Amino acid sequence: MTEPTHSAATPEPAGSPDFRIWHFATAVFDERSQELRVAGRLAELERKPTELLRHLLRHAGEVVTRDELLEAVWPGRIATEASLAKAVSRVRQELGDSEQTLIRTIHGYGYRLVADVRIERPEVDRERTLPPRFNLHPGMAVPERPLWQLREHLASGGQGEVWLAEQPKSGERRVLKFAVDASGLLALKREITLYRLLREAVGPAARCVRLIDWNLETEPFFTESEHIGGGSFIDWAAARGGLAAVPLAVRLELLAQAAEALAAAHSVGVLHRDLKPANLLIDDSDPAAPQVRLADLGSGGLVEPAALDRYAITRVGLTQSLISSSDGGTLAYRAPELLAGQLATARADIHALGVMLYQCAVGDFARPMAVGWEADIDDPVLRADIAQAAAGNPALRLADATEFAHRLRSLDARRTQWQDDEARRVVAEEQRVENQRLKARRFWLRATVTVLLFGLGTSLWLYIDSRAARLRAERAADTALAVSDFLNRDLLSSFSAGEGSVHEVDLGKVFTQASNQVATRLAAQPEAAAEVYSSLITAFSDTGITAGLHDTQQRALKLVEDLLPIDPPRAVRVAVLLLRASDQVLPAISGEHIGPWKTLATLAKTQLPTGDQGQLMLRNVEANLEFDFGDAQRGLALEETVVLDAVRFEPDVGRRANYRWFLAWMLTFGPQGNRLGEAEQRLRDALADLAAHPPPTRRSEAAMRNLLGTVLAQQQRYDEGERELLQAKAIYAGLTGDRSKDLIAVRQAISVLRERQGRHAEAVAILEENEPLFASLKGAMTLDLLQFRAALGYAYAGAGRYEDASRLLGEIIDRATQLLGGGNPDVRLLRISRIEPLARAGHIAEARTLLAEVRAGIGDATDPVSNEHRFLAQTTEVDIAFAEQKFDLARTALARARQLCTDLQGPEGRCMRRVNERETRLGKAG
Repeated sequence: MTEPTHSAATPEPAGSPDFRIWHFATAVFDERSQELRVAGRLAELERKPTELLRHLLRHAGEVVTRDELLEAVWPGRIATEASLAKAVSRVRQELGDSEQTLIRTIHGYGYRLVADVRIERPEVDRERTLPPRFNLHPGMAVPERPLWQLREHLASGGQGEVWLAEQPKSGERRVLKFAVDASGLLALKREITLYRLLREAVGPAARCVRLIDWNLETEPFFTESEHIGGGSFIDWAAARGGLAAVPLAVRLELLAQAAEALAAAHSVGVLHRDLKPANLLIDDSDPAAPQVRLADLGSGGLVEPAALDRYAITRVGLTQSLISSSDGGTLAYRAPELLAGQLATARADIHALGVMLYQCAVGDFARPMAVGWEADIDDPVLRADIAQAAAGNPALRLADATEFAHRLRSLDARRTQWQDDEARRVVAEEQRVENQRLKARRFWLRATVTVLLFGLGTSLWLYIDSRAARLRAERAADTALAVSDFLNRDLLSSFSAGEGSVHEVDLGKVFTQASNQVATRLAAQPEAAAEVYSSLITAFSDTGITAGLHDTQQRALKLVEDLLPIDPPRAVRVAVLLLRASDQVLPAISGEHIGPWKTLATLAKTQLPTGDQGQLMLRNVEANLEFDFGDAQRGLALEETVVLDAVRFEPDVGRRANYRWFLAWMLTFGPQGNRLGEAEQRLRDALADLAAHPPPTRRSEAAMRNLLGTVLAQQQRYDEGERELLQAKAIYAGLTGDRSKDLIAVRQAISVLRERQGRHAEAVAILEENEPLFASLKGAMTLDLLQFRAALGYAYAGAGRYEDASRLLGEIIDRATQLLGGGNPDVRLLRISRIEPLARAGHIAEARTLLAEVRAGIGDATDPVSNEHRFLAQTTEVDIAFAEQKFDLARTALARARQLCTDLQGPEGRCMRRVNERETRLGKAG
């Protein structure tokens, strides 16, 4: 049997099995007989030059480095380049290749066989495993190891045979893996290379079976590894009555250990590619605490071959075609994308973990994970873990083996959390039903109608009534009259004459009652309802009252979404009205609202002319939703088109500036990496536009300068950044006085700049000075105050006041959980921020518990926020290990954090600063 001619650029894959006959130029090389014939003449070629020629033929067309040739031809021996040059010279001499037309020297690298090659495969006996001259059998002395004897044949595979060997005098046992053929030899070399990398880069954390020695010099080629008494996971379980007889907690712990071993391998780019129960060995030397050992890296791959160079390990057995190909692995555990021919990634290994998790859950390693497997798993939390780990789509699959392990170990706590969440959902539904029942009830407050003449009550009345006046001039009279009628009949009737002072009025209840009545009173007039909702949302926001704000925002959104399928054009008009009236509508659009509002943006593009104000507003919503909840890069691109059209068509200079602000914010804080220069330019364009169109929109100018100061500070241009922030501060002070939320936000930005300068004490002083003022403005219950106090907690940590930081952040987390719920992403971020202060303050156990809880709550890999939180959580693992002075463990965790950062934002992303800071700290620790 012959195969087509291979040009020098398309070499025969190095893993091809069996012996071949190579035809090139006038030469024929027979691998089986090791004979070279040139123009029919039998060449007199020594063994080492023959092995060198065979290696070059197997990599025809490739540049083979001197190091690789030295390792392949003289494995385990010290050989000089002079020996290599002499062998090459002998091959050239026999081939008559004095002009280097067949084997070319690539100066500074190695050699390349450039001749066209044709391969012939002679028919061979496929049933034969090892050449008969070896005659491996129990009791025989191990070749090249005369003091050892073969005791038991353990396994056979496509690439080798595995035997148990014993030293008769000492009784010591080892496991030998013999190569069957050329591909088996390649697998041995690959396993040796990957084991050496794991040993050097990861150390004991690798949890892999220890390779003791190997023989690659004379046939039969083999590796020699430690003997693990418990055998494979399958054997170990069978010895205890079967997997189902082993307590579930023990099964899951062993699988968690396997995931940790896999995570250690992944941290340096090593892929296993044949993960299965047979390749998980159980060390039961301590029966009470069995330990998993990862075995058989012979099918493994390497995502980052440069890792070998960092540890001066020769790249043997890892040709480019085997670095991350889709070949190899046991079918039952192979990820679907590998079956489709895609390249292997770490997520393919995690798919195998997911299949094994299913089998551990049902107590049967023989059961395949077939369609409908969910019916076999009663535990909803475990079922969700299996689904995410073994997801058919790799993009939806769990990305981190460390997280897999943490999920298994926190299963009990997560079950409790799930039960609590279910209970809360039941209560929430009951409350919803109760609220519907109470909607018709009127709430009478103990105050006089004259309350509307004072304070915020008057402001609300004037604010809403002024909208009615504008509507009379600009819109249909019936809409304006409906708004006025609502104000007089519903809002004012919330008050009744009686005893009590103005201060007894609960404005939150007033606003909430009004919000509850809008849907009923203005059901037939959605434009009027939108005006009232937007006014109430602004009133809630301006007074700092949070109770009722969220419900009002959701009712406003529902107003539009209910109208969308009935009257799409009108829904677009009402949506635009809401967005134009209040800047607090956009932040409320998330979750279940995303689809309808993207549809509204699509409709606006067809119903409204390009550059229409309403169309720009809805396109801005679409861009922000895509950026926050979908494809951030696409969201950024959409916002860029909004800015381009706004510059051309938007007559309001303030709105043009706001669109530029959104784009600059995305460039600054998005996952696309460092684009601070572009963000700076967008903000400077906005400032120039504002200055060119007097009278100046001062509030917009202050917002631009505030963000610009932050952008400059991130570029370490601290003096310029401070100038911009001070200008923003002066503008806000002139507009709102010395006691405004916006002014305090600028002071907070200045404190962050001080932290970046290393002036932590000054940052703390700024925040401590403004905390009482902020509390007096917003009230101790507001989320804004919690965010401000969180910044103070971070500043305490930067100043080395770790006890203060952990205490304050703990208080903030408790209050935020009450307001938002434990699953809220902002609450999770606060919990992540508390881990380092806890560890640095010496509360290691509490820090580790908090980290495990955080990881258990992080969502899947399709959620950008979850991916960012996954990275941040990984950096806190570095912090904990550093606090424990376990610097090797910290470096391993840091390598994983670097990979997560690269996956998230690329090698130049913002997150790399956090990685580099920890790398510097570790470097100083030695």
